[in-house]
Amino acid sequence: METRVLSSSKVRYYIALNLSLWVVLLLTMIYASIKAETTIGFLLFNLTYFSLFFYKIFILRTARLKSIRFNKHFLYIEERNCPIKLPLTEVRNVELRNFTGVHVIHLDRDFGFGKEIYFKTSLWYPFNYKKVNKDLFLFKKMVHDSKYEIPGESAKWALAGHNV
Repeated sequence: METRVLSSSKVRYYIALNLSLWVVLLLTMIYASIKAETTIGFLLFNLTYFSLFFYKIFILRTARLKSIRFNKHFLYIEERNCPIKLPLTEVRNVELRNFTGVHVIHLDRDFGFGKEIYFKTSLWYPFNYKKVNKDLFLFKKMVHDSKYEIPGESAKWALAGHNV
């Protein structure tokens, strides 16, 4: 059974791009702090504020991104080079988290890594949303169909009482 890739394989480039932007911002802030004030306290305050801001925005945003694949019955999550296989019936819904293309999958239960799985569909999401949304719509349709699918052996007998 063919699996389709839902998340971008270039997430590592997204992380590197974010990290380089943060380094440039840090250097700019240090330069501006040194030029504006000569006191060490002001510089330490700015560095502390920046490090908390960096942790909140960068680390929490990019550390949770996973690589996602799916087929008709299962969702595959690459978790530290160890694939995790979840049935599509455990997926509650999928929604767009922010305008940069980070989506979240809400699960019915906690499987040891939380009830939410974050993935980035494309590195260039705002510009190629039509292609990405086709795969995302297919995934949402498979999730919806899996909730109403008659499992295995009972599928043969589902219409036995009807004149079809």
